[in-house]
Amino acid sequence: MKKLLYIYNPMSGQKTIGNHLSEIVEYFSKNSYFPTVYATQKANDAREKVKEFAKDYQEILVSGGDGTLDEVVSGLLKSQEKSIIGYIPTGSTNDFSRSLKIPTDIKKATKLAVKGETMDIDVGQFNSKFFTYVAAFGSIAQVSYETDQSMKNIFGRFAYILEGVKTVSNLKAYKAKISVDDEVFEGEFIHFMATNSVSVGGFNNFYNKNIGLDDGVFEAVLIKNQKAL
Repeated sequence: MKKLLYIYNPMSGQKTIGNHLSEIVEYFSKNSYFPTVYATQKANDAREKVKEFAKDYQEILVSGGDGTLDEVVSGLLKSQEKSIIGYIPTGSTNDFSRSLKIPTDIKKATKLAVKGETMDIDVGQFNSKFFTYVAAFGSIAQVSYETDQSMKNIFGRFAYILEGVKTVSNLKAYKAKISVDDEVFEGEFIHFMATNSVSVGGFNNFYNKNIGLDDGVFEAVLIKNQKAL
């Protein structure tokens, strides 16, 4: 039997994962896996646990939102192990899974984690930190950090809009000089992000269709400071 480390975030999304734990574990057990199950207890918990224990597991399964997945990926990279990661998206927005067309239906995602094909994905690095699909700064990016988890559990991605309305009249601009290949962009920006996802903050297809998580390229979005609301 193959050893599996299953890490889930009990607080993500609508907290529905708790209703499916038994069937998830049973499905993996029936498919020749010997799962070890761990519920995250705090921020960065998944990162630290994967960094410490990845050496003992051939495969790692994660249930949670984009933040939980990001912790697992960065923890694995810091461990320098080669475990395979499977993902059951249970967050409020699930941007990453949209890009890979992983279903949000928990039963379907569980089967895909066992029966699906493996692939390599691009991972960004910001100084000593890794990120799976987006790195951003500015007033708009700050909204995602300030949106309360309980609000996301109730309203989903609409919670980000509610939080954004509160900050729209007080957008702070940052002076920045950004070099991308041979181009330089300089000015005052209220938002910058590097991403390779077709969805950010639950909003889909705001890019054209030539975006991939495995094409070796990140897209950049810069929003300059506005003179009027």
